[in-house]
Amino acid sequence: MKIETLIIPNLDNNGSSNDAEITEAITACVDMNGGATSWEAKGYWKSEKSGKLYNEAVTIIQSSTEAETDTFISDLANDVLNATDQEAVYYSFDGKPKIIFK
Repeated sequence: MKIETLIIPNLDNNGSSNDAEITEAITACVDMNGGATSWEAKGYWKSEKSGKLYNEAVTIIQSSTEAETDTFISDLANDVLNATDQEAVYYSFDGKPKIIFK
């Protein structure tokens, strides 16, 4: 088994709620892998341009998979990126992190 992880900010960059995207991502993981676990956390990142430290409330979603590639979680992360005002989305597959950008 491998672990897939996706982190979605609770609020979009424009301040609107990402609840629908979070629910859709959890549902997709349950449909694909038979289950998922999510929890609230704080995410921190530093702007390369300004050097400012940001923190935001996030939802972490994890699911176990028998898949050998990250195709599902990568596609799901891209769906979140396209549906939100986020500049980037973090996901990991089998312990290997990746950040995708618009």
